Amino acid sequence: MRLALVAFLLAAAHTAGAETIVVSALRHPVDKSYRKMVQGMELFAEMHALAPNAQLRYRVLPRRRDTDTHDVALQVVGDTVKQPVMLAADGTFTLGRDAKALAEDAVVSANRPADSMTWRADIRTPGLPANTRRLGDLRLECRVGMRAGLVSQYPGLLDLFFGAVQSPASYCSEREVRYLFFAEQPIFGVTLHYGERRQQMSAARLYAAVLRGETPQAERRYCDCQALLDRAYRDAVERQKRLRLLVSPQDIARMADAHLRSQSLVLLSRPALRRFIDTRPWLARLAAWRGPVMRRLRRRRTML
Repeated sequence: MRLALVAFLLAAAHTAGAETIVVSALRHPVDKSYRKMVQGMELFAEMHALAPNAQLRYRVLPRRRDTDTHDVALQVVGDTVKQPVMLAADGTFTLGRDAKALAEDAVVSANRPADSMTWRADIRTPGLPANTRRLGDLRLECRVGMRAGLVSQYPGLLDLFFGAVQSPASYCSEREVRYLFFAEQPIFGVTLHYGERRQQMSAARLYAAVLRGETPQAERRYCDCQALLDRAYRDAVERQKRLRLLVSPQDIARMADAHLRSQSLVLLSRPALRRFIDTRPWLARLAAWRGPVMRRLRRRRTML
């Protein structure tokens, strides 16, 4: 017992005099499979005809309002591999092909918690007007994103299940695809056009059909659609704060009168009606019977 106490005191004294080592590691970091992202690059090269003038980049996006992606640090990490990844100002990056990282089944890791940001493929044809995307670019984004595993992050078993049963080609060709595209700003409607053909898509078909109740509340904590809904809500609140009513009371009265006239078959004031009757003798003679007829009807009601 005494020897054990002495050994403990010596160990404590040695530890107190030693240099303190601080290990900084992020719990539950955002990791994506490097191998899958390389497979996404290979699929892009294979199907480049869908977006012949575009290049593939990957993008990191915030899922929470307090997440700043401008100072995100990315790196490819394996058993022995550790390579930094350069992140552009717009949150996009590219990956090189490294045989050693593939052999070690490396991951692309970010210094952010797993639920704070998300990833997407980014394929954009240059030279398009503002707020315009090519359908070929979007179709290829879906396929590359699915192959690279850059989708909403579900819990382990669900994530493995979705990855096993959904192939990029079949999933992205379905009629109702839930793959989420991130725009530069919240959108509440989309117009598809090809030549003379045009089709409107309402907000009910956006945001993974959440507005139609097709994404259960329990799934939204994992689905990136919740991040998009939060962003759209914040945008609507800010727009409402900036809203100003720049009309006079007279303008409001005129608008109300115009609305009433548009909703009525005939809208006449009593003086206008009298002037209308007075200019038409036959209507005046007919109106003269109004008094006797009303008196006769009142007497009849009294007798009944």
